[in-house]
Amino acid sequence: MRIFLTTVAGSSSRFSASLGREALKCIYYETDPQKTLLFRQLQMAGAYDRLVVVGGYRFEELAGYLERYLSGDIKQKLLLVHNEEYAEYGSGWSFLKGIRAVQALGPEEILFAEGDLAFGQEDFCRIEAAPGDVVTFTQGPIDARTSVAGYLSPDGRVHYLYDVRHGVLRVEEPFVRMFNSGQIWKFSNPKLLYAVADSLPEQVHQRTNLEMINAYFAGSSTGFPTLAGMGEWINCNTVSEFRAVHWEE
Repeated sequence: MRIFLTTVAGSSSRFSASLGREALKCIYYETDPQKTLLFRQLQMAGAYDRLVVVGGYRFEELAGYLERYLSGDIKQKLLLVHNEEYAEYGSGWSFLKGIRAVQALGPEEILFAEGDLAFGQEDFCRIEAAPGDVVTFTQGPIDARTSVAGYLSPDGRVHYLYDVRHGVLRVEEPFVRMFNSGQIWKFSNPKLLYAVADSLPEQVHQRTNLEMINAYFAGSSTGFPTLAGMGEWINCNTVSEFRAVHWEE
């Protein structure tokens, strides 16, 4: 069984500020209710066995949208998970809730994409088809104010750097490659992911999802993961970024 997981629980504060009103950005649209970030992701991932969406902010609105606009075959695969602590905790809590929701299903792989991303079908298909673990990167510059940076250490392990204050990034060890994270990952060893989740204290899960992702790759023994570059890729933090997405006609 293959799982696609996306998390959309956050309060969309920067997006709402740019729009001038409160909105849940993953289902925001201007002319066509099927031209939303979430609809686009779920359609791309339609070949997966289960599609897991973790929501929180404006949860009933999210559930109503999914019920109204998703096709029947997509809805049959959908698992909607409620993160009731979305306002208190960070993205790690949504990620944890998502993987816990599918643990009993015994998936062979989990592909995780953050819910505020717009990316192309061709790139997604390459990630889906690649063997083993996959980490993604973008072509843009690494900027401590906006980026999550990743690097490969000489032993082939992936490490992520981020600064919640958006100030400075520091690398404290040798590395063989550095990249700007595309915030999409494929985990080929879900059992390791569950073991990592069990090993981390609750207060760590309450922070960013990168805590668990870093720990997963630190414990992986599969060697170098596949590095997949993203062509079309927009992190939609504002309505102007949303409007820059290429929406297929």
